[in-house]
Amino acid sequence: MTNKDFYELMKTTFANCEGIARAKGEDYTKGSADALANFKEGGKALNVDPKIVCWVFMNKHYQAITNYIRTNGQSESEPISERIKDMINYLVLLQGIITEQAQEASNIMRFVESKS
Repeated sequence: MTNKDFYELMKTTFANCEGIARAKGEDYTKGSADALANFKEGGKALNVDPKIVCWVFMNKHYQAITNYIRTNGQSESEPISERIKDMINYLVLLQGIITEQAQEASNIMRFVESKS
């Protein structure tokens, strides 16, 4: 694959990922404006960090991709390209959780420092 073809694939894949995220996002956020609501609610219900909830959901796709590689694609219930796009979206959601938690921690530190 040439570099040109690779970057075209990347562009198409990311556009498809965004389309999937927008379509599924409504279902998963249950009408919330918070794209991470599903993970936060799951974390509260299980008393775990939302990152763990995201990892559990993402791991399903990781296992399917691993199985695809091990079996040379012999036992697919869903096209591998869809699993890969779902995994990409979960990685971006994980990045969102990490980013939001870092911002919250920074805000707390600024608040504490302002009270000192």
